[in-house]
Amino acid sequence: MAAASPVPVLEMSQGGDLRVIAYLRELRQEIQNLQEGLEKLKTASGLTTEDAKSVLISACQESKARFERNRESIDTLQHSIRRVFQGDEALHARYGDAVAEIGNKWDAIVAHWSSGSDPAVAARIKEVDDEMDRIVYLCALLTVPERVNRNLETMRVGQKLDFKQAFHEEIPEEAHAQKLLDFLAIHPKLVHGLVDPQAGLVYRSSRRPWRAKLK
Repeated sequence: MAAASPVPVLEMSQGGDLRVIAYLRELRQEIQNLQEGLEKLKTASGLTTEDAKSVLISACQESKARFERNRESIDTLQHSIRRVFQGDEALHARYGDAVAEIGNKWDAIVAHWSSGSDPAVAARIKEVDDEMDRIVYLCALLTVPERVNRNLETMRVGQKLDFKQAFHEEIPEEAHAQKLLDFLAIHPKLVHGLVDPQAGLVYRSSRRPWRAKLK
């Protein structure tokens, strides 16, 4: 299991940070769209009925078409992020490692998805599950803390945010959501609240030290 890439510690994202976060959220959505197609392909590859082969070939063709549509969008989003980095060295330093890992994982996905005959493609695509899950997690790692803060801004001090419910779309895997909660709990400057990873909750806390001490 790869180590968690560093996350920028920000008081509140703005400017270039918000552009990078927006691009990463779009990228995550594109990857999740591919994951939906992958599930259909995996189902087809497990069939044992008489028409299994034709169903698999049809699923492979649909999967390839979906892949090509998403590939263009993902490549464009990665280029947009790199363009933001070119104009801001500080942003590049904060986000660069994780974005580079996302790029490497995507290159591995492309290599698997684009090679071989239909049956071979079905077998290879199964191997990209971990790469896609890792990209979704990295995107969440970089974008969800800012989203947590935006949510907490609308709440009163002491109110609780159900993390897994609020961010299920961003990070649907239970294990990954818990991993991110644990990460936030040991990096308290990332969010403006108290993280309870066991309960899956984030409590809005005061950003004024004297008020926090009175609680």
